[in-house]
Amino acid sequence: MGKILVLAEKPSVAREIARVLGCGSEKRSPGNDKNRNDRTSSNNDRTSSNNDRTSSNNDRTSSNNDRTSSNNDRTSSNNDRNSSNNDRNSASGHRPDGGHSSGGGHSSGGGHSGAGFIEGGKYIVTWALGHLVTLADPEVYDSKYAKWQLEDLPMLPPKMTLVVMKETARQYATVSKLLHRNDVDELVIATDAGREGELVARWIMEKAGFRKPVKRLWISSQTDKAILEGFASLKPGANYINLFKSAQSRAEADWLVGLNVTRALTCKHNAQLSAGRVQTPTLAMVVNREDDIRRFVPKDYWTVRAEAEGLNLMWRDTAGNTVLNDKEKADALLAKLKTPAKVNRVEKVLKTELPPLGYDLTSLQMDANKRYGLSAKQTSNAMQMLYERHKLV
Repeated sequence: MGKILVLAEKPSVAREIARVLGCGSEKRSPGNDKNRNDRTSSNNDRTSSNNDRTSSNNDRTSSNNDRTSSNNDRTSSNNDRNSSNNDRNSASGHRPDGGHSSGGGHSSGGGHSGAGFIEGGKYIVTWALGHLVTLADPEVYDSKYAKWQLEDLPMLPPKMTLVVMKETARQYATVSKLLHRNDVDELVIATDAGREGELVARWIMEKAGFRKPVKRLWISSQTDKAILEGFASLKPGANYINLFKSAQSRAEADWLVGLNVTRALTCKHNAQLSAGRVQTPTLAMVVNREDDIRRFVPKDYWTVRAEAEGLNLMWRDTAGNTVLNDKEKADALLAKLKTPAKVNRVEKVLKTELPPLGYDLTSLQMDANKRYGLSAKQTSNAMQMLYERHKLV
């Protein structure tokens, strides 16, 4: 039976999954493996020699008590050397969790350098570092698009082309190689449980030409329990095809609208202007609201209130409005209140008020900004750190 490749979206998530699944080592580049193995072998030989010398010292101790102290000192020196060798072995790759950090490759996140995947007996866990594949730039379809010209618009490629992002090309090469390994029988998509996470994985599969069976891990928490339950109830990858198509349509719409309109505005007005599927309508809402504020004309209004011992009352109409735009009507209502008022009936109703719900991210960001002046990004980063490192949220 072959192995199962698990594709996560971030290195930190991948390492959590690998730990729970019992994957013990992060793979290294072959050249570095050889150097490290040679160093480890040398260290082990030196350790063995030290142990033999210690045994000889102990034998000599039993035959001559006067030499015991000297031999024990030599044994202690050997043990110190053994400890130094073990420390060097640790620096060569052993992590406290039983896995291995790896050198010689690119940075894989979390302070460890590696070749981009962690392998165990049954599972191979790798990660995508966000998007590894994206839609090609216009000049890939036609060289004339390299120059921004109004007469070349609109740009409408008959079929969108995927390209590997230069910034993460090395990790893509690692993932692509794993996808085509002969001992890999199936893929488990473990990217974020959402539309964008599905797109991250599917674009990698499409670019790499992956055709083996696919299953989906759908979890929103990286606790041990959630991961184990998720792997116990993996869903067929086909169940999420429409989610991928939705994300793909969104990405292609961003390309078609954003790039075409941005070039049109820039060329027509000879200025660096940008437009986008979300950016432009949002900006329009802000501008319209600003126009409303500038056109606002203040108007006088009146309210009618009555104050009594322990009571503050305000007039309101049948629709619940407390504001009067007609001063004469306000004065007429006030005249009616000149006579003493009488309380006709008092009703007391016992109500239960539930405790407030926990924060969602938006309300937390709002309160953090009001109380501590934190930006939305600072709050989000703090929450992510509390979740990934400390499991507090």
